[in-house]
Amino acid sequence: MGLRSAMLRGRVTPRDCEGREKMGIRYYSATSFFQYRDVFFLLALSLIFLKLMASPEPLEGMTREGYQALVVFGLACVLWITNILPLAMTSLLAIGLLAAYEVIDREVIYGFFGDPAIFFIIGAFIIASSVSATGLSRRLAFIVLRRYGRTPRSVVISIFLLSGFMSFFIPEHAVAALLFPIVLQISRTLRLPRNSVFGKFSFFALAWGSVTGGVATFLGGARNPMAVGILRGETGLEITFLEWFVAVAPVALVLMGLIVLLFGLIRFEDVRLSEVDARQPGERLGKITLKEVKALVLLVITLYLWVFHGNTLGIANIALISGAMYFVLGVVTWEELSREVNWGTVFLYGGALTLGKSLSATGVLDWFIMNPLSRWELDAFTVLVLASLLSLGLTNGISNAAVVGMLLPVVLKYCLEIGVDPRIAAYSVAVPAGLSFMLPMGTPANAIAFSAGYYTIWESVRYGLILSVVSWIVLTSMAVLYWPTIGLRVL
Repeated sequence: MGLRSAMLRGRVTPRDCEGREKMGIRYYSATSFFQYRDVFFLLALSLIFLKLMASPEPLEGMTREGYQALVVFGLACVLWITNILPLAMTSLLAIGLLAAYEVIDREVIYGFFGDPAIFFIIGAFIIASSVSATGLSRRLAFIVLRRYGRTPRSVVISIFLLSGFMSFFIPEHAVAALLFPIVLQISRTLRLPRNSVFGKFSFFALAWGSVTGGVATFLGGARNPMAVGILRGETGLEITFLEWFVAVAPVALVLMGLIVLLFGLIRFEDVRLSEVDARQPGERLGKITLKEVKALVLLVITLYLWVFHGNTLGIANIALISGAMYFVLGVVTWEELSREVNWGTVFLYGGALTLGKSLSATGVLDWFIMNPLSRWELDAFTVLVLASLLSLGLTNGISNAAVVGMLLPVVLKYCLEIGVDPRIAAYSVAVPAGLSFMLPMGTPANAIAFSAGYYTIWESVRYGLILSVVSWIVLTSMAVLYWPTIGLRVL
């Protein structure tokens, strides 16, 4: 109507009108394309997937089932990175495709979803939600803000160092589960938006600290004592708790120092922490309630069991039993819990774990590992470089314990054949296997931090890739410069 009246007034000619109409058609076409580009992309991706799955000639030396598992894994990686589908739905889609193509027996595939790590995450979310629902997490958050809340950077670094040093003595999964409700409450107290740099790096600090500190001792994760057990069984050699700590703790400390420097380079938004008066909210909370006391007691008991009985009882079993006790003692209701637990993260991690186990069960990972090692004659340093790179890459997609169990025996056998100290194999596989920074499915600690929703999977990959490169450089540098002083020669 406005264009037509302008023509009557002589301001717009018919040719102008015709041009604008054509521009409008082109604009509408472009809008339609961008509106449906995800559909077009999914259609093209589906055609490529079907073509690859129907290929009669899998890769040389790889089984048909292994090839199909690899194609499904590639599809899942593309969908995870592009985030066209919800991450959880991509994981469930991958499980369905593995079962539909009968890559492995269907019951086995769905049985992979019953891994203890998944149930640990469920138990951890129940505990975190219960602590949050009672108000205990809010009280603890104000204590943290009062002690360390001078600037956003100081809060982030404090979260990182706290989670890092706690992971020296407590399983990294447990550290993430314990600190998650506190970090989440800090972000809620400060009303940080989802695109907040402060919020993003607060949860990165939680995940990165738990991961980095977890490699320093046997207590940080099951993969460390598992590696020592494999070494003992294959060679008869023993690595004591103290020997492991002396060899690996400096690597973890140097890496933690570099990550702290990285936080120093980040430009945080101007969050006036001084305006959040910790005393007044603490007073408004009033005296600690009975529910908070029960939640705190259960939390302390859970922590005790994780530290001193985690190996015998299993940290996943402890998490589930502890989560159930919050219901038994009336600390939380199912309605409160259902609002807090991020079930999407559970599905995401479960699907990724199923994919990783399928790759292992069909021999794909053995194919990737054996091909390069069987063709080259390597020295100790090259073994360290290749083994650590393989371990660092694999641990972002599959369980770190699975990486150790699958990769270490191969590397140990090769080291014995060429006369390399087998302890180097144990360190070069187990340590990078614990340094999973890139993907939420790499370790429960990452999955828990990612569930808060303050960063995307692409941001996790981008920053995680930087840390993976830095951690690999630190490990190889310490192996060359420091390990010879404790009797481990790699050159």
